[in-house]
Amino acid sequence: MKSNRKLYVLYALIVAVLGQIYICPSPDSVFVVSAGVICLELVLLHGTNFHPFAFTVLTGALTAVLRALLVLSSGGNAVQSLYSTFTFYFVFAMLVQASRLMQLPQSKTLCKIAVMCCFDAVSNVAELLLLRQLSVSGIQLILLTALVRAVLVWVMHVFYSRQTLYIVQEEHQKRYARLNQLAASIHSEVFYLSRTADDLEALVRDGYAMYESAEDPQVSQAVLALSNRTHEIQKDCDRVISGLQTLTDEIEHEHTLHLHDIFRILQDSTVRRQEMTDKNISISFSCAGDAEIEHYFDIFTILNNLISNSVDACGTDGHIDVRAAVSEDTLTLTVSDDGSGIEDDLLPLLFRPGFSTKFDPQTGKASDGIGLCHVKNAVDRTGGTIEVASGETTVFTVRLPLAHSWEKGVVTHG
Repeated sequence: MKSNRKLYVLYALIVAVLGQIYICPSPDSVFVVSAGVICLELVLLHGTNFHPFAFTVLTGALTAVLRALLVLSSGGNAVQSLYSTFTFYFVFAMLVQASRLMQLPQSKTLCKIAVMCCFDAVSNVAELLLLRQLSVSGIQLILLTALVRAVLVWVMHVFYSRQTLYIVQEEHQKRYARLNQLAASIHSEVFYLSRTADDLEALVRDGYAMYESAEDPQVSQAVLALSNRTHEIQKDCDRVISGLQTLTDEIEHEHTLHLHDIFRILQDSTVRRQEMTDKNISISFSCAGDAEIEHYFDIFTILNNLISNSVDACGTDGHIDVRAAVSEDTLTLTVSDDGSGIEDDLLPLLFRPGFSTKFDPQTGKASDGIGLCHVKNAVDRTGGTIEVASGETTVFTVRLPLAHSWEKGVVTHG
């Protein structure tokens, strides 16, 4: 409640200050055209938690006091300025309250602005009647002023709405990108857990076979106990896999994703990660053609790991180029960097589990060597191929078929 009151006062004060920005169309009239009314109408349109009558009256009181002080400082009639200004805002507040205008839905915004234009004119007429300065020319000026202010309110409302929509869409895209990156990581780990579950199942089968063939009762009982424990571990592993698969199904809202959207998500997340480091590495993304990818988690797995590998190879300075090209039945992905390179005798060993040339210079501990193994398994799952060449630049080239496990979409070459 206290925070709401503070907002009331803050916004009312802003409108009151803007109300001191005005022009006098006629030097012989007390009628002025201020910017405060425009701001007031905008607040009423978008301040959904504000009570329109209370806010408008508070605004009118603050505006009247400020204007009276300014008139007083210049030697004018402060009392007349005080009650004439407050009259405008009070009549405006009464009209808004009586009409229940602010209860109309957001879709009726243009209608609200049009009605407030009429209220603007009526309030000004009431103010001039009070001052006994109403005339035909004054009414014409009032109508013109109300119309101009209504147009300005509409223009500002459209600008504000578009900016708000842009911010909302940008936040949505960031959340969507993070969810897809998370789902890709989980999807990749599920694959390895599934392989572990298969190995455990094979171990249980072998254990029971040994139990049935063992002649020594003590050995057979020990093997049986070990098989039972392994079976329990396998069931726990299956439950974890099932839970992770359910999670990825919930995250994956779309059945397919366009290649251009995949690259946009990767670019956004990669650039954001690089901005958080002190490395001077530039990364460019380009996508020639488009395709609708069904199993797009594998694309994230492949490119995320290859990009991460290239970042490590570049150290603190370098350039990485990530490209995609779509032909009639093949998607070609390339990740190249001008980093430290790979020795020729190490190239055949790159995709072996546990192999790594990276280590922590402070601890001397080698990397787990899982990244490129992840890539190779993802490529194999889709029936693709991966090649690597290293010289002045190191280039990983992945070719994936746009068929069978890939849902082939409309291909447009750019």
